[in-house]
Amino acid sequence: MRVKRKLATVVAATALLTGTGLTAGSTTANAVTCPSITPHNYDNGGGEFKTGTFFELKSGPYSSPVCNTVNTANGGSTFYFWCWNRNAYGHYWVYGRVANTQNYGWTSDDNFSNYKTEPAFPSC
Repeated sequence: MRVKRKLATVVAATALLTGTGLTAGSTTANAVTCPSITPHNYDNGGGEFKTGTFFELKSGPYSSPVCNTVNTANGGSTFYFWCWNRNAYGHYWVYGRVANTQNYGWTSDDNFSNYKTEPAFPSC
């Protein structure tokens, strides 16, 4: 009887730790998903991507695997800003277009060697 009780305790504790039992919180409810944001062209600024690599433009203001890659931009190319979003992790992302292309998408402000936003960081 004592072995069964210990086994039941271990099983219950494991269920609570892995989220398979009845718990107060749920990891699935807190998961970040790629938001559907309709961007508007509010920003007259732009920036220059860092050199030496290419950058993936995303479907929303998060890196993979949360948001998919929709386009790319070459390092050193100019990016025309439309609008900004601060994601759940506190990172700033901008939607816009790569100069001389029809490549639109979201990219992190960390990907620029320099940039200017006018007005300052307008929200989508």
